[in-house]
Amino acid sequence: MRPVIKSFKIVAVFLGPSLPRRKARCLLQADYYPPAKRGDIYRILASGVRQIVLIDGIFHSAPTIWQREILDAIEEGIQVVGAASMGALRAAELHEYGMIGHGTVFEWYRDGIIEGDDEVALLHGTAEFGFRPLTEPLVNMRYTLQQAVKDRCLEAATAQELLAYARRLHYSRRSYQSLLECPILKAWPKETTGKIRSYFSSRSIDIKKLDAIESLLLCARGFKKPGKRKVRPLVCSMIQGSWWGHERLRLTGFVGSGIRTGGEILRKIYTDGKFVKTMRAVLSQRQFILEWAAQNGISVSSKFVAGFTRRWEHQHQIRNRSEWLRANGLTSHACRKLLRQHALLAWITKKGPAYFGCKKGFVLEWARQNGVTSSPNDSCAGQIAKSDFEMWIVKQGPLYFGVDWNFETALLQELQISGKAAAIVSQLEAE
Repeated sequence: MRPVIKSFKIVAVFLGPSLPRRKARCLLQADYYPPAKRGDIYRILASGVRQIVLIDGIFHSAPTIWQREILDAIEEGIQVVGAASMGALRAAELHEYGMIGHGTVFEWYRDGIIEGDDEVALLHGTAEFGFRPLTEPLVNMRYTLQQAVKDRCLEAATAQELLAYARRLHYSRRSYQSLLECPILKAWPKETTGKIRSYFSSRSIDIKKLDAIESLLLCARGFKKPGKRKVRPLVCSMIQGSWWGHERLRLTGFVGSGIRTGGEILRKIYTDGKFVKTMRAVLSQRQFILEWAAQNGISVSSKFVAGFTRRWEHQHQIRNRSEWLRANGLTSHACRKLLRQHALLAWITKKGPAYFGCKKGFVLEWARQNGVTSSPNDSCAGQIAKSDFEMWIVKQGPLYFGVDWNFETALLQELQISGKAAAIVSQLEAE
């Protein structure tokens, strides 16, 4: 029986207290998700989404959304728009790297007028209650105080004092009522404070809501991409290497009738200890061959990769490529990268060590070139047999020799490109 693959819209919106979802749906047809937390973009990266609108995000109750997952989405060719709340904050941080920011709150962050994430933070209800706001975000109070000065309801100096008072309050205690209880206003005549109370009650401005509405309307009309400009390279040692690759894959979404994560797939596959043990040796050996190839500048032609890809598609009977990719948690970019890697391995293996002038196997050649000459278990009488030495190297694994490699990452990627990940998702859904 053919597994059910959930279909997704090409636009995804992360939305919470900034705007009621029922109103948002009238503005933009999209898949709507709760406020974004860490890993949420990775969960939908392979769903076929082409535009992500980040409005609301989790600040303190769960890990916040990573800048890196936004950048990875942009690298995949997905347009990422940020506005109003967490989206405005992340867009201000990443607009030089391709994220698109929109609205007043974004401009304030971008221009350094505001800085802290508490400017947009607030308490709100749960999804059951539509993420109803329970406190007032500082950006709304800031904008309303500015307008009160323009409307000559407040003097500029008084507005600044009130804003400073609001800033000293924890975000969970901010409200217009809290401003009215400010010591400054308590000393004023009741008639004067009454006017301010009336202004806050009838003329306060929800700038986050306005920014959210405008960003959704712009996306509905067809948000134009900015003109080509030089994007600064991202320099951050934390995002390099196998650690980040493992985190990304662990959080990646695999589409069935719902979405399963890479972490769930790993937990399922680890119940088959024999398979995992076999794959540890296979993937370890492959990595040593790839390391040898990289060190010696060995590459494969695009023609060979194209032929390998055609054979791979025929072997896996792929009729609907986009659906197959989604079911296996792959984007087109990630799939091409893995296929090129597998094509290289296939070509090297087919040619054999002698073709490259190697007297030994590829793993032993890697060992020789990297100064690995014997195992700690070698006897003083002489070296162990070549086959035993190679087995020892493979068993130790690349990480033992300082190679940046993660077995679980390699295992998940193998499950993806072999199509076994989709089968595991089906098993999980049947349980």
